[in-house]
Amino acid sequence: MVTVWQNYANGPELVELGTITMDAIKDWRQELLNFQSKINKKYATNLCPAGSSNWFKDASKKIVWLKEKEDIVELRRRLHTFSDTVMLLSDVAQK
Repeated sequence: MVTVWQNYANGPELVELGTITMDAIKDWRQELLNFQSKINKKYATNLCPAGSSNWFKDASKKIVWLKEKEDIVELRRRLHTFSDTVMLLSDVAQK
């Protein structure tokens, strides 16, 4: 996308597309950080390779983690929406 923008004059439309794209990418990043924070609060040490030194607690948290499918599906849906937005903006910038 950067090479496309470098080949064209910086018109107001292109600048606006760049701003919208950067906002979409920031939203994408924030969504990932929010999900990571949520998971770290619930499972921080239990999912890491070293564990929390309590085997039973780690195992039970890992089982609960497997049931987080709805949250993961929702995260994927949101990320897919952000990805579609960036791809659409990229297509518009190329025209």
